[in-house]
Amino acid sequence: MDIDPRQYEDIAVNDNDVHSIVMSYLAHSCFTDTLESFTTSTGVKQTANLEDMEKRKRIYHLALEGSVLKAIELTEQFAPDLLEKNKDLHFDLLSLHFVGLVCSRK
Repeated sequence: MDIDPRQYEDIAVNDNDVHSIVMSYLAHSCFTDTLESFTTSTGVKQTANLEDMEKRKRIYHLALEGSVLKAIELTEQFAPDLLEKNKDLHFDLLSLHFVGLVCSRK
C-alpha cells in the first residue's frame, strides 16, 4: 500500500513549524553553535537551555569515547534521579561499559 507522494504537494507547511522541528533536532543533537546561528538568522526565540545542552554533549562524547563510567558519574551529578528513574538507560550504559571491557582484552 504505497502512498502517492503527489498527495503532499499541495500541503502548506508553516515556517514556524519548520523552524520548531529544526530547532528541536539541533537541541536534541547538542549542536549548540548551529542552534545559536539558526535562531539568530531566523529571528526565532531560542527555547533550549544551552548550558544543559553542553552538559548532555559532554556526557554523550564521554560515552562515545569509551569513558562510560565517567559519563554515568556526570549524569548522576547533573541529573541525580535520571538513571534511577530510567533503568533501561542505566543498563544500556553499563552494557556499553561491559562491551568496552571485553573488547579491550583482545
